[in-house]
Amino acid sequence: MKSSGYRYYRFLTSSLEYFPGLVHFVHSLRNRRVLQRIESVKLPEAAQLTSRQRVLNPSYSLGSQQRVSSTSNTTLLKPVWFHAASLGECFSILPIVELHLNSHKANTVVITCSSGSALSVFPVLLKEKWSNRATCQLCPLDFPTDVDLFLEVVDPCLAIWVESELWPNLINSIHKRGTPLVLLNATLSQRSQERWNRYRIGQELLAEMLECFDLISCKRSEDAVNFRAISGKINLTLIGDLKSLRSSHATTTESEIDSIMKNLLSEEKIFVWIVASTHQGEEEVIVQVHQLLKNEFEKASLGYQRLLTILAPRHPERSETLHAYLHDKMRLSCVLRSSLRGKDSLEISNSLRQSEILILDSLGELSKMFKYVETVFVGASLSLSSRHGGHNAYEPFLEGVNTILHGPKMVLPDELTNRTFIVDSPKSFIPPILSNITRRENQSLRSVTDLNLNRKSGVVPLLVEIDNILKMADQSEVGINESFNKKQQP
Repeated sequence: MKSSGYRYYRFLTSSLEYFPGLVHFVHSLRNRRVLQRIESVKLPEAAQLTSRQRVLNPSYSLGSQQRVSSTSNTTLLKPVWFHAASLGECFSILPIVELHLNSHKANTVVITCSSGSALSVFPVLLKEKWSNRATCQLCPLDFPTDVDLFLEVVDPCLAIWVESELWPNLINSIHKRGTPLVLLNATLSQRSQERWNRYRIGQELLAEMLECFDLISCKRSEDAVNFRAISGKINLTLIGDLKSLRSSHATTTESEIDSIMKNLLSEEKIFVWIVASTHQGEEEVIVQVHQLLKNEFEKASLGYQRLLTILAPRHPERSETLHAYLHDKMRLSCVLRSSLRGKDSLEISNSLRQSEILILDSLGELSKMFKYVETVFVGASLSLSSRHGGHNAYEPFLEGVNTILHGPKMVLPDELTNRTFIVDSPKSFIPPILSNITRRENQSLRSVTDLNLNRKSGVVPLLVEIDNILKMADQSEVGINESFNKKQQP
């Protein structure tokens, strides 16, 4: 990359390396933030120690993969490298990882992330499914020395990044190595485009970074238009949202959360709904909705005698504060999910029967709950929320949830238009929920039909396109092997 924007960025990051203490401070700051998130999640002790080791010893995961390569009877090819910043993005690439590893038995995968949430949950899941063929590690900071060391150790044959986290030094180094680079689920809002275009130096830097990608797959047509406005040299395609693949590749093994939900729903005349990924400011509204629903159940002949709200804050570290607010201030009986871990069925049943609200203070379990309920509210969408834009509404939709609610500040994918309900006050929650209760059998049939149609029309073509992208790794390996053979010839 040769733009003045990148030259300034490279000069700055290279100059900082002359001050080892400052670089060490940046590393420590990032590690401290990640460790705080790991410690806030109620993981078993062994898993917590392993997660901490991945942060404090960056070669931990990569070393395990190298040990597999050196001890296995099979010659392993260079790994495919996926970068997915957050936990949700990591889950969105699981079907692609599965497709690649099942099709290429000698291949391995390295996944990097930037969040403690992903590092808490994802390595355990990968090890259960693929042993050491897939590993998860923190992404290197974008200092030239860190980038060069990471690429030297991993040496990927294909790099696949997800969504919109762009690091200039990493992109430049991958491009210079000749490694194919793909961006999936790419998003660029009108506001972001205008922000980049505000200064010429920023526009040139973004255009040059995007032109380094061999392929950019956009989530929505609007994103493709915005990317094209940045540069006409970008290789763009539109193959849909990766998050639409998640549910069709879910595990069939019963987990502890399945047992909890089945135990809960075995109770007669109970209505359970989920409030997903809430931010500060939204729980106060949900408490009012909870009280209104209780009143409706008491005065109407709807067949329910008890209400349980499953509250899943986006950041689990807020759970204890929420518990204190709900229990002490609002006088609501509530229980933390972590308090049920390790208990037998009878103890879990007794705890749930005494509670009105179950606070999900764990990670990686929310998506497993959607198939058991008919009503879900998706957070980060109310006007009072500390964050706007909404979270993933695809998950409940693909699990057949009939009533998906969200606030007015939600950005929906095209496929979900006219399939959700907009709510902007506590009272506005009630009509769609009660309407679903009275018509749930017919709506449930329509939901399953819609779900099957969506999977047939959307998921299969998407997997075909993803498979074509993964073949770039095969072509890269062929090129590497041919080059190696030529060097061996006398």
